[in-house]
Amino acid sequence: MFAKHISWLSCVGCNGEIYLKAGEVVEGRLNNAVLCCRSCNQLYPVINGLPMMFSKKSHHSLNADEAEILGRFNFPLADYGFEDRQKNKRELQQIAVEKNWEYQWQELHPFSIKDLEGKGLFGQEAFKNFIPLSADRVKDATVLVGGAGRGREIYHLAKMGAKTIIAVDLGREILAARDLLPEGSQVELLLLRSDLVELPLKPNVVDIAICDHALQHVHDHQKGFSELARVCRASGQVAICVYSWEGNVIMTHLVEPAKIILHKAPLPVLFFLALFPSLILQLIIMLIYVPAARFAPRLLARMPLREHLLFWSQNRFKTTWMAIFDLFQAPISYHFKCHEVKKLAENNDLAIECLRHTNGVLWSLVANKE
Repeated sequence: MFAKHISWLSCVGCNGEIYLKAGEVVEGRLNNAVLCCRSCNQLYPVINGLPMMFSKKSHHSLNADEAEILGRFNFPLADYGFEDRQKNKRELQQIAVEKNWEYQWQELHPFSIKDLEGKGLFGQEAFKNFIPLSADRVKDATVLVGGAGRGREIYHLAKMGAKTIIAVDLGREILAARDLLPEGSQVELLLLRSDLVELPLKPNVVDIAICDHALQHVHDHQKGFSELARVCRASGQVAICVYSWEGNVIMTHLVEPAKIILHKAPLPVLFFLALFPSLILQLIIMLIYVPAARFAPRLLARMPLREHLLFWSQNRFKTTWMAIFDLFQAPISYHFKCHEVKKLAENNDLAIECLRHTNGVLWSLVANKE
C-alpha cells in the first residue's frame, strides 16, 4: 500500500483516525508495518503491503510467514483473534467463508489475464452485463470493489479507465490482483483485507462502490450495502449484482436445503461431488440449448433459463465445474427478492437508475446517491 492511503482509512471499532505506528516507508510504500487508531489504540497489521483491518471480535488465521512478520513488531496476536480460542457461530462462519474463497480462487481456479480477456464468466462483456455502469462514469473515477476476490472486477475497471481502485476482501486471494492488472495500467490500487460490513474507510471517499456476486455471501447484507453507500460521495453510484429469488427455484428449494448435508463434507470432496451435476449441465447446454439457438430460435424462446445457460456455453468446462462447486460450498448464500433490492436503495436514500433481472437469475442494480 502507499503511505498516503492511510489518510483514507478509519478504525473499524470507533471510526477514529489511523496512523503509522511501526514500519518503514520506502519510496512512498508500506510493506510490513503496524497501523494504529489514535482514539482507541486498536492495532492493524500490514503484511506484504496488505492491511488486515478487522475488528477484535473477528477471527482470522495467520500462516507461518505472516506470524513471523508480526512477531518482529511484537504484535499482540492473542488480543486480535489471531490465536486459537473458542469461537462463536458467526466467527466460525466467517472463517469458513474466508477459507472457502481462498481454496476456490487460489487452488481450484486461479484464472489468468487470458481468461479475463476472453468470453464467459471472467470476460469484460459479462462484467458489464452484471454491473451495468456507464464507461463515462468509471473513467478517472475512484472505485471501491467490495468482495473483490482474485481481482476480476479490478481488471475490468482498470481497462475502463478508473483512476483509483480500492478493493476489499476477507481472504489472501486478493493479493493476486496486483499481478492481474492490464499491461501498462496506471491505476492506483489499494488492497484491503476487511469485512464488507465494517469497511475501514472514511465516509465519502469513492465515486462508485460496487459489489459483484458477493453481497449474497455477507452475513448482514443490509449492513454491507449501507457501508457501500456510506463511503460513496454525493452524486456517486452504488452498483450490485446478487442472486435473485425469482427464477432460482432449483437453488432456493433444492440446493440450499441440501447444504445441511453438503457442508459436512471437506472442500476437496465437495469439489469432486460437484463434478457430476456439472457434467449433466454441460451436456444439456451443448446438446440442447446451443443447437436450439442455432437451428430452432422459436423453440429456444420457450425454453427455461435460456439466457443464463447460453451464457454458460461460453465458458470452459472447468469454469462451469467451479461455478457449481461455488453454489454447493458457499457457507452463506442469500437469494434476494425484487422488493428487497429496491428496499436496499430506498433505505440508504439512493435513487434507482437501473434494476434488471439479469439472465433471469440475478438482480443488477445501479443507484445514485443524491
